[in-house]
Parts: sequence; C-alpha cells; structure tokens
Amino acid sequence: MTLSATQIKLWRTCPRRWAMKYRFGYEETTPAMKAGTAVHSELEAFVRDGTPPTLAAAKAALPHLRNLVAPELERRITLPCGTTSLVGYVDLLEPTICRVTDYKTVGTFDWVLQPTQLRYDPQAVIYAAWALAAFAWDWVDLRWLYLRRTAPEASWPVEDRVTQRDLVAGWASVQATAMEIIALPVTDDPLDVPSNLEAC
Repeated sequence: MTLSATQIKLWRTCPRRWAMKYRFGYEETTPAMKAGTAVHSELEAFVRDGTPPTLAAAKAALPHLRNLVAPELERRITLPCGTTSLVGYVDLLEPTICRVTDYKTVGTFDWVLQPTQLRYDPQAVIYAAWALAAFAWDWVDLRWLYLRRTAPEASWPVEDRVTQRDLVAGWASVQATAMEIIALPVTDDPLDVPSNLEAC
C-alpha cells in the first residue's frame, strides 16, 4: 500500500471519509477541485514553455514564477515510511537552489498556513523530507503559493527554510498516521470505520 499527503490529511479529518474514497471508491469532484486543476495546468504550461495563463488566479502567480532556476515540473516522489511508501507530485522543484514550490488554489486567504506551520503540514513534511534525502541538502526552502480564485484574484506566498531537525515532530506525526491507516481492518461496510461527525 502506498499513501499520499492527501490521504494522511483526509484520514486526520475523518477516517470514514478516507475509507469511502480510498477503500470504497466514492470519488467526489467539486468545482473548487476542477478550478485548482485548471490553474495548475496553466502554471505548468507557463513554466514549461511560456504559454501565458488565461485564468486570473494563474495570472496572480506570475510575479513568483519569473527568474526560476532550472525548474522541474510535476516531479513524482516516493519516500519510505515504515512498512509503506509515501508518494506525491512536487509542482515545482528548483534543485540548484534547494526550493520546493506547491500551488494552492483557495477561495479565501483565511486558512493560509503560517511559515512555521509548514513544518507540521503532512504535504510539506513529506516533500521536505524527500528533498533533504534525495539531494542530501542541509536545508530546503518550502514555498506554498496560495492563489485566490475568487475576485479579486491575488497570490500569497508562504515560505520557510527547514532542516531535518525542524521536521522531527512533523515526520513522527506523519508516520503515526500512516501506521493508523495501515492498521485499519478490512471491512465491506463503511459504517465499520470510525467517523468524525463534525467532518463527515
């Protein structure tokens, strides 16, 4: 079994929602998810070959995507985690300057993470741990680029430089959640899986 940061976050929100999606195949696609995919596609095309974006939220990212240093796009990553592996796709990697960028399309900036919160965010922890191990870096710059898709469209970069030591608590938490997911007994009934009634 492989797990992703999305799975870790969804499990923490509600184990039953995780099971509905990943064990029972009930997929939900919201307009916000579709908008995020469209923005990601436009930004990837812009970085890859200079194709100008048409979506306002994608245009808001442009000041942060100038003068990139040897960028790699949509880098698939795999990171061992106990008896499983964690997988993901880094939106934008700049190995020569030790930077990982992830695009986040949002409706509001109310829930933007603060820089030090990145050290506990499952996705940021997984990406940083992978980059530090894969490149033997002493540190990695994490840049979460929040893009508001509602008017007025704007961007809000959140950045933090982290070392392996900075990730100890966040990595332990990711590992613990991964072990909880793996330990979930097989069942044919979603109601057998614990739920968080506030989130489900």
